[in-house]
Amino acid sequence: MQKTARVLLFASFKELAGREEFHLAFSKPCSLKEFASLLRGVLPEHVWRKIFKDNGDLNDGVLLFLNKCLVPHERSQTLLIPPEAEVAFAPLASGG
Repeated sequence: MQKTARVLLFASFKELAGREEFHLAFSKPCSLKEFASLLRGVLPEHVWRKIFKDNGDLNDGVLLFLNKCLVPHERSQTLLIPPEAEVAFAPLASGG
């Protein structure tokens, strides 16, 4: 059965997309690359490219939160995202 993940965008990502929240329905836990692939059909392309590299890895300078917990960049490769998760993306603050 499909469940819906909440995808939240913060700061400049939210401004680029014109809204903060998106929804993505899928049925089984997936890797970040699979999640990125699914999100490509949901997020505007220019926003997706700010968050992800072409191969689905996180861009440098992007913070990933899973259920309000920051995921260290090195853990994003092995992360499994459950279908009912809240996933948030934020740009790393620059310039203090």
